[in-house]
Amino acid sequence: MPNSGARAAAAYLTTRGNKATVTADLNKIAKLIGARNWQEVNWETLNAGNILEVVDKFKTSPSTRKRILTVLKGVARSAWRLGNLDTEALVRIDDLKSDPEPEATAD
Repeated sequence: MPNSGARAAAAYLTTRGNKATVTADLNKIAKLIGARNWQEVNWETLNAGNILEVVDKFKTSPSTRKRILTVLKGVARSAWRLGNLDTEALVRIDDLKSDPEPEATAD
């Protein structure tokens, strides 16, 4: 059972079609920030600054970093819907951009 701070992530998971992928992403994020799993994280304390820090720690492809940012934005929206994140924080989070995709080159 998730702690009370994990309600936003639990609520976000209920809206996703591929729960296994999202759960895996949440667990990767949790481990990066020092938790054992997503259920131990207080997701309701998200802010734009710490989301950028987390995404920056993923030294992976731009598409994976974009997916991680999408998950974090989704959890933030869930926290806002639950009344645990203020509108200004949500707007700042929604304004975050992922890495640009590399442009295709013509050979």
